[in-house]
Amino acid sequence: MRWTCCHAPPFSAIGSATYFVAWLDHCARLDLARRFTVSERLLVLDTETTGIDPSEGHRILEIACVEIVARRLTGEIFHTRVNPHRLIDEDARAVHGISNADVANEPSFSDIAAAFVEYVRGSTLVIHNAKFDLSFLNIELARAGHPLKLQTLCNVIDTLAMARQRHPGQNNSLDALCKRYAVDASSRSEAHGALIDATLLADVYLAMTSGQSRMNFPAARSSSGISSLLSSLESSTHNPLPVIKASPAEVEAHETRMRHVHKVHLKTLEKQAADLRSAIKALTDRVSSFEERIKSQTADAASPTDKEVGSFRKNKDELLEKKISLTESEEILAKTISDGPRLF
Repeated sequence: MRWTCCHAPPFSAIGSATYFVAWLDHCARLDLARRFTVSERLLVLDTETTGIDPSEGHRILEIACVEIVARRLTGEIFHTRVNPHRLIDEDARAVHGISNADVANEPSFSDIAAAFVEYVRGSTLVIHNAKFDLSFLNIELARAGHPLKLQTLCNVIDTLAMARQRHPGQNNSLDALCKRYAVDASSRSEAHGALIDATLLADVYLAMTSGQSRMNFPAARSSSGISSLLSSLESSTHNPLPVIKASPAEVEAHETRMRHVHKVHLKTLEKQAADLRSAIKALTDRVSSFEERIKSQTADAASPTDKEVGSFRKNKDELLEKKISLTESEEILAKTISDGPRLF
């Protein structure tokens, strides 16, 4: 990240401590906090594919990037559909709604590879479940004669990893994050494409990182405030706080309490995992029932309504999200059991 400032402190180096205090006073008087800007270029990226595994020959069929500079959406985008030169899996089509006919006349990835690389080079990519998108993109770039992986051309931020760290054991899909951070995801209610998801993820990312947008030091609003702050910090080093050790009885009481907390936490995690398993079974039954109905449908039978198809797609998305959440919950449960109670 590169920071720029339009003013430099007009002081000579008359001693590092004196110079530093003078510079801080100068910054406070000019309120330079408002003059610092972040020049990092973020590209929020999403792809749509013919299936879920590139090792099985699945290909990219849509790419979208939404640009953020100085924590603002610039309106600049990179968006294109791609002819994958293979059939799209029905499960994938049910999610993004893109048919074989929709991409039949689109350019091949090799036709847009150079423009894509030039557009993203040197930026920071923001991707939800980056491992998935990068695996497809790197294979496609290699096929098109670009051997360098995107990770060597760009920095990468994985919002799924961020969300799992901030909200362990919870559903961290894009839909769930939109709800959690009050981002309107109504445009994603039916089939959704890469541009819709990249735009939503941009809003989610800005909401997730909103606490990092500025540093607010109330004491630094005036020169006297800075001097007072520095004086208090300096004096604290000469008056260290006393260390009061816990008695044996207090240590024992603490350990007993932490073991109880650990038990309660384990029960909560076990119930969460059990609830997810029940939800997965119910969703699996609904999805399987609909798929069986389609397979056994006779030529004169009525086709499913748009509402039924929409409900099926929603159930498929929810099933995938629940499976991811269950995996996360089981990992946390296993680690909690392995670690035991944290006594200190």
